[in-house]
Order: sequence, then structure tokens, then C-alpha cells
Amino acid sequence: MNVEAESGTQKAGKKILDLVLKYSVPPLFILFGAVLAFAVMASSAVETDKNVGEFAVSYWEILAHGKPATLEETDPTQIFEIGPITTNLRDTAKARFIQIGISLETRKSTLADVQQMKGDIEEALILFLRGLDGRDLQGSHAAARFKSQVERRVALVDEQGKISRLAIHHLVLQ
Repeated sequence: MNVEAESGTQKAGKKILDLVLKYSVPPLFILFGAVLAFAVMASSAVETDKNVGEFAVSYWEILAHGKPATLEETDPTQIFEIGPITTNLRDTAKARFIQIGISLETRKSTLADVQQMKGDIEEALILFLRGLDGRDLQGSHAAARFKSQVERRVALVDEQGKISRLAIHHLVLQ
């Protein structure tokens, strides 16, 4: 009778062991594979411009949705407007005042930094605008040249390149 009881206990123990191995080992292998894949890909992220946080978001997006999230999904663009800025032109100008308003495109994650640059951008633009006269704004290429100069002044303030695009939405000469 003892032998039969031990044999039954061994069979029950073997069944439990079989169930544990059958249902817990495959998920452990999957989990181990995911961790290993993350570690390998994270070590390659050092060679790219992504920090570990951005990389982790991309990795989990791939796991959850089968494709990486785009930058527009994870960090959408924001528009930040400056102006209108009104200042006088150089004394030799027929038009005596200029008024300009600009829109700056940046990412949501860098919007606070761009907002902190507002005073420096306004100062750089005022110094530039006060050096202009009416002739600088006449002619077919003047608008492109003017925008290029405004972009240059903004880029000098934005040393880290947080502003991706600039648009002049308001320009008045009086």
C-alpha cells in the first residue's frame, strides 16, 4: 500500500512538474528574449542620437503596435509666435517704422526652452531692424533676403537648433 501511495504521489508530482514546465517556461523564454533584445538594441542606441528614454519608448511602441512611433506622435510640433515687434528704421529711410511678427516651429518637448529665448530673439531682431532702411526692403529679392537675415539672427540665439522653422506672418512698413 505504501508503494502504491508513493507511486500516486510521484505521478501527481510529475503532473504538477509537467504543468509548470509546460505553462511557465515558454513565457519565461519570451520575457528573457525581450529583455535580451532590449539590451542589445539599447547598446546600439548609444551610437545614435536617441537617449535611453526615447529608445525605451520606441522599443515598447514596436512591441505594442508592431511599428515604432513617429516623432510627430511622440513629440508633436508646436507653433510659438513672437510679435508684433515695432521699431524705427535707420534715419535715412523714407518709411520710419517697421512692424514684424514671426512664428517659430518647435517640438512640444522644447517649447519651454524656446519661450525662454523670446527676449533674446526680440532683442536680436530689433537690433537688426533698426539697421535697415526702406531700400533694404525694396526689389524682387528683398523679401527672400530679409527672411534669410531674420532666420540667421534667430539661429544665432537658438544655438541648439530647437527651432525647426520660421515664418514671417506680419510685416508692415510706415
